[in-house]
Amino acid sequence: MISLIRNELTKIFHKKAIYIVILVTIGFIVTIGVLDKVFENKEYDINYDEQIEFANEQLTELKKQGIEDNEYVVSLKTQIRQAELAKKYDKNSWQRYVIEQKGNEIIQNMFTTNNLEEYDKFVEMLETDDWRGFVKQSIEECDNSMKLLEGDKIPGFDFVQNERLRQLQNSIEMQNLKAEKQVLEWRLEKDIPYGVSNLNNMLEQWKNAKSQLMMLEQSAKVEPLTYSQKCEKQQWEEMLNLSEYAIKNNMKNMQLNGFSGRFNLATEADSNFLEVFSQYGEFIIIAIVIIAGVIVSEEFNKGTIKLLLVRPYKRIKILLAKFIACLIILGIVYVVVGLAQFIITGIIQGFNNYTKDITIYNFNKGALENIGTFKYFWIIGLAILPKYLLLMTLAFSLSTIFVNSPIAIAFPLLGMMGAEIINEIAYHFEKAKFLRFFVTPNWDLSIFLFGKLPEFEPISFWFSISICLIYFVIMMFMSITVFNKREIKNI
Repeated sequence: MISLIRNELTKIFHKKAIYIVILVTIGFIVTIGVLDKVFENKEYDINYDEQIEFANEQLTELKKQGIEDNEYVVSLKTQIRQAELAKKYDKNSWQRYVIEQKGNEIIQNMFTTNNLEEYDKFVEMLETDDWRGFVKQSIEECDNSMKLLEGDKIPGFDFVQNERLRQLQNSIEMQNLKAEKQVLEWRLEKDIPYGVSNLNNMLEQWKNAKSQLMMLEQSAKVEPLTYSQKCEKQQWEEMLNLSEYAIKNNMKNMQLNGFSGRFNLATEADSNFLEVFSQYGEFIIIAIVIIAGVIVSEEFNKGTIKLLLVRPYKRIKILLAKFIACLIILGIVYVVVGLAQFIITGIIQGFNNYTKDITIYNFNKGALENIGTFKYFWIIGLAILPKYLLLMTLAFSLSTIFVNSPIAIAFPLLGMMGAEIINEIAYHFEKAKFLRFFVTPNWDLSIFLFGKLPEFEPISFWFSISICLIYFVIMMFMSITVFNKREIKNI
């Protein structure tokens, strides 16, 4: 048996196709890695000169018409002043962020009330790098808004509908204000200025997750959550816990990543390495399908199958040796693509940017958990292995049954492309629940990792395992049966 497998591997390694696919995959990894590095932090920047020019042209036209004071004129003047301020600062600076978020209202008030005090203070805080002052102002605004909702009197305001406002105390609006205030307090506590950074993204993601969870909690008070809402709730809980952990521990180099409905905290280098299956899974499938799709049919088409059958081996051993050789190639492709992604990302971004652990939220334990990067890589790899294994087995079976390499290669690739469509139909249409017995909603076991609920309600981990095994056994049984009964005297 070992000699048969060795012989099959030798024949496979003499095929150029596998090397071409691997080289193309590595080429894509290099290209994407270089492009990511080149365009890092080079997001689209607003052309303020064009805005100023357009606004001035509009003002000139209005002046010719004798219109010098209306809402549109004020809006154009505000746009010009805001753009002139924003031009002074880098696009990733906290000043640019504050000007874009708060500048419009302050500048417009200056033009409508002729009160320069607020505007001058605004400009002074920008020039003196006083981002904390803006945070404190925002905290004060949150406090005032919460007092209004609580029905308390605020100096300078006169409200009489205190009773009605008290009823809103526990509303989503109040909770959102509390979440906003928490974010602002974290800014001061953890020294997180406005602008573009991983921690700023974490703050936004935490606030968004908090808001979405509050809406789901409100919905649950009216009627029980649907299964899809429960899945959604898990995702927001995952995002909330991971982002809060990063904020509280001031993890400036970590980012929140999503893969197959799961989130994790990792450095950019780790994230790129762990995305190997989502980015290059198609190349892995192409490589193994090409090998499995020709390994039997080519022997019959060339007539070399006779040289195997005259040897003292049972037919089932010959077929199994070919299948095991395909399995070995699948493992080699796994390692080669993963190693290429690891090395190329390390060269481009620096190996020192890899960390020992990534952080995930484990719903089984109800707590955050650190997992080694390579361990996580293999957990994901094993979880999605059934997809690659079943597509490889399909190609192998078609190659054996029809002795036609184009059919054996084309059908699995079509299955790969159509899988997403089938899964979307299964997930979103009640009448399509019968598709739970189809293989594509079941072959990605990563949807069950760490206690997550699968999107498709009728399935479970052991159900999916059973479905995958049934399809695998059927395909292998058909392959063995046809191979054992096939006549070779006319080949």
